[in-house]
Amino acid sequence: MVMEVVLIAYTVKYKISPDNSAGASGWTEPLIDLIYGNVSHFSVSCCMTEEKIPKRRHIRELVMQALYAIEISKDAPQHVIDTILGELKESGNDFDFAQSLFIKTIAHQAEIDKRLKSKTEHWDFHRIALIDKILLRMSLSELLFFPDIPPKVTINEAIEIAKDYSTESSGTFINGIMDAVLIELKKEGLMNKTGRGLLDSQAKKPHA
Repeated sequence: MVMEVVLIAYTVKYKISPDNSAGASGWTEPLIDLIYGNVSHFSVSCCMTEEKIPKRRHIRELVMQALYAIEISKDAPQHVIDTILGELKESGNDFDFAQSLFIKTIAHQAEIDKRLKSKTEHWDFHRIALIDKILLRMSLSELLFFPDIPPKVTINEAIEIAKDYSTESSGTFINGIMDAVLIELKKEGLMNKTGRGLLDSQAKKPHA
């Protein structure tokens, strides 16, 4: 529901349809204003009614929405950045993190998907829920290319976002896949994490 509203807002404001053709006929101006003007509020309020959403989680949600939009609309990455991540531009560090995560996830998607497919042998990768797939890609991108973020934080954030935006079993699914990926990355010596305790918390966690 949330992602559908985000996508509608994106496509309507920029006058493209889901098949990327021109025109937004059938939408009235007040409805367009209502949908687009309340995307961020709707995304947060429908899923986090009792607690204020953590700042970094909100940023990751925006990146997820941007990746979802580009997956569906096939629009230019910079256009998606300006449209969906633009609200972060006044906060330099937040925007830099969001843009970097978005770009790295796209730039390394082939490499990321290859590793994810090796851990999803019992599922048809193309039939995995799109939100789950995007969250898995984002998480693996964080593990590989963001040395200052602890693996436990990356995985926990993906699980919590999945609970709000995807299916009932998505959190468990993502947890299992990312735990397996993390073990593999450690064995291959590909975890470039810096700072005290960034790997210890995961190393002590038992795996099934």
